[in-house]
Amino acid sequence: MHKSLASLILLSCATACGGGSGDANSPPTVNCPPGQHYDGQYCVNDAGGGASGGGAGMANGGSATNGGMGGGGGMANGGAGAMAGMGGLGNTVYRPGPNAAPLDATALAAAEPLLAPLMAQHAPGAKAVGTIGGNFTQGQVLELRFQAQTGKCYTLVGMSMGQITDLDLKLVTEVALPGIGSPVLAADNTSEPNAIVAPAPDCFKWVLPSTPVKAVLSVAAGQGGAVARVLEK
Repeated sequence: MHKSLASLILLSCATACGGGSGDANSPPTVNCPPGQHYDGQYCVNDAGGGASGGGAGMANGGSATNGGMGGGGGMANGGAGAMAGMGGLGNTVYRPGPNAAPLDATALAAAEPLLAPLMAQHAPGAKAVGTIGGNFTQGQVLELRFQAQTGKCYTLVGMSMGQITDLDLKLVTEVALPGIGSPVLAADNTSEPNAIVAPAPDCFKWVLPSTPVKAVLSVAAGQGGAVARVLEK
């Protein structure tokens, strides 16, 4: 499933950006999705395409902050918080940074109740499938691997303590594309001490066969403690 997921991502790009017929001496005819043009190698967003970028992509959300990572068939229907769309494979990828110091089981259990207000506000009725937490300095990350289930809908909530001013949350593929990184399926789009991905009334619906993915908690600015939880309904 890991290899097939990466293949699906690459195939999605080929479908949206595929070249036309012709001999080697003729320029290819390329039909890009609306809002994109062919730059000689790839389908890329037209100027001003921004958050509404290419086609029915990997994360099709209902709000203006959502968009697809690639053209062609959609990988999942995301809620608010999914990152802006891009043509081809796009440039929204995750490359692991240095690891933060994870909380031990006792400290993590003590921190979990702090997430209850965010859970009630942004994912009412959802169940927790995993929690992650640690002590961070700027640029450090922690990852949580979980199984995205077909037909289920996901929200990620995170909060920080201490001097963290910009907490980040992402949902990424487990399989990294060689030399590129792991495509980001959805992410928060704020620069605040708390981070939410796909908050209510939306969520990130997984429509593919069950697949391992990763939630990534990181600190873009500041330092201190942070915890995050993956919620499913």
